[in-house]
Amino acid sequence: MSSTEVIPKGATPDTASTLEQRLKAWKHMVGRLEEYLEQHESLYKTMGKEYEKVGKKIEDPLKESEMFTQTAGGICSLFENMRTNTSTLAASHQETAKNIKSGVIPQLERLHTEIKAKAKELNHGATKGTKAVTKSRESTQKHIDQLAKNVGRFDSAGGAGAKLTDPMEDPYIVKRRVLNKLHTQVGEENAQRQDLLAVQTGFQAFEAHVIQTVQGALNAFYQAVGAQAERTKGLYGNIISTATRVPLDIEWNAFVQKYEDVLINPVTPNRDVVSITFPNQHHGSTKPQIEGSLQRKGKILGRYNTAYYVLTLSKYLHEFENADVTMKDPEPQLSLYLPECKIGALTAAPDAKFTLSGKDANKNQKLTREHDFVFKASTHEEAAMWWDAISKASGIRTAELPAPTRENSLATAPPPYKEKEKLKLDTQANTKEADTVAGGSVVQSPVAQTPVAPEK
Repeated sequence: MSSTEVIPKGATPDTASTLEQRLKAWKHMVGRLEEYLEQHESLYKTMGKEYEKVGKKIEDPLKESEMFTQTAGGICSLFENMRTNTSTLAASHQETAKNIKSGVIPQLERLHTEIKAKAKELNHGATKGTKAVTKSRESTQKHIDQLAKNVGRFDSAGGAGAKLTDPMEDPYIVKRRVLNKLHTQVGEENAQRQDLLAVQTGFQAFEAHVIQTVQGALNAFYQAVGAQAERTKGLYGNIISTATRVPLDIEWNAFVQKYEDVLINPVTPNRDVVSITFPNQHHGSTKPQIEGSLQRKGKILGRYNTAYYVLTLSKYLHEFENADVTMKDPEPQLSLYLPECKIGALTAAPDAKFTLSGKDANKNQKLTREHDFVFKASTHEEAAMWWDAISKASGIRTAELPAPTRENSLATAPPPYKEKEKLKLDTQANTKEADTVAGGSVVQSPVAQTPVAPEK
């Protein structure tokens, strides 16, 4: 405001309005901080409820709890520790929410009230001072206007010496009134200025108080949430510490001790088939009359293949791939029911062959044709044992000899000059064999030997 102007022209800086806006800004800042802390209070309250939900997940005992040791230091103890600490976490978060609501937010609420009171005080004082100044200025302006009229009359009346009808209209008198009013106006303006200056000066201290209160509230907030953070860390640390202290073998050792009657004892040796007994294990029908390896002539290529054969008391001759009952299929590859088979004669030493004719009992008997099975043993004596045992169980015995192999035929082929004599002898022999078969008589092989009597 210019000191030469009676009444300032244009917009005058409004100190009171500016200070009022300042207080409004502080008020809104405090309100925003209150909302921030209230949201934290709600957050911790919600976290407390959420931790209660977490606790319910482990509230009930473990399923199959009987599988775990109930002694201290085991898994059940760990879960009990987790339940306790989780319950404490829920309660402590609820407590933190209460501390924020009762110990932090009220500080800002009181500060908010102080700012509003300060604004109200400023508004009341400024309004009162402004009214007094405005009234004083209007009175001064009124007398200035009156002075202008009187000066105009004075000039129009001829200037000095002109008689005025009213001495109170003397410009001098009016000027004195203007100066009087101006003194009053300036006094009011200066009084208002001093009042606003005092308020303005007090704002610095008040704002320091505002900031100090905010700092105190945030420090109290930090103490509350910091303490909660430390509690949370400590409770989780206790869970981890308890879990770490669980011995790695405590559960297994307790389990083995509890169920030792059903668990496998590692000291107990493995079972051996030799030591196992079962009903009819030693019944006579389960023992072979004779068993061992023989060679059987193939149907297609005519080669001899070695297999394992067993003659049973049921009068079956079974063929297996080998004698091992653990590694191979125990079912026979060939089964001949001897009472329905006929056996030929045993070849002369050192040869060790004989023929057994019959059907494979494992196949459909209506669709299976009779086949001549030629067997060969490693020695003539062994062949004689097999021939004698099989011939006793066979339905028919014949004098038929196995046909010679190609190799044997070439090795024993007669000289050319004896071809006719050999042919004659073969014809006679065939005729004699045919007569024997036709007559139904059974011919015992001249080299057959009685097999070892079966074990009873």
